[in-house]
Amino acid sequence: MTQTFSINQDLIGSLQQRIAIRFIKIYAVVLILIILPDIINPTKPIMSIGVAICGVIFMIGFTIIIGVRKARKTYRSFQIALDDVGIELKAPMTPYKRIDWSEVDYDEKKNGDIKVYNKTVGAFSRWWAGNGVIFIPREINDRDQLILSIDRHLKRI
Repeated sequence: MTQTFSINQDLIGSLQQRIAIRFIKIYAVVLILIILPDIINPTKPIMSIGVAICGVIFMIGFTIIIGVRKARKTYRSFQIALDDVGIELKAPMTPYKRIDWSEVDYDEKKNGDIKVYNKTVGAFSRWWAGNGVIFIPREINDRDQLILSIDRHLKRI
């Protein structure tokens, strides 16, 4: 028997907001690391630094818009399928991911997100390349039922 879980469409806005904030945090750090050396030890006129800052901010805004649009398309048809063999991620613009029940474990994060991962794939590979890991946002429909179903398959209940 296959169970399918999808994202609550009413909560996609909050998911987009979280993704945009994550982009902004990353880009703010990158921007500081790029511009800080020029501010500390200026070898160029201040005008060129200002132009560089404006260009970088424009690029950051553009990539945030593209990233959020891609995430919106992905999460509108995001599905997690549980069957007798394992857990599977079905979403456009994402690589195919399936983890067999014999290799599954999961963590619940404090913010409500769920990270399902393959125990046989190393932690560095999961972190670096996303191999053997499925991230399930807290906006998933029937979240408690999903966790209960995973626990049943893992024979924790």
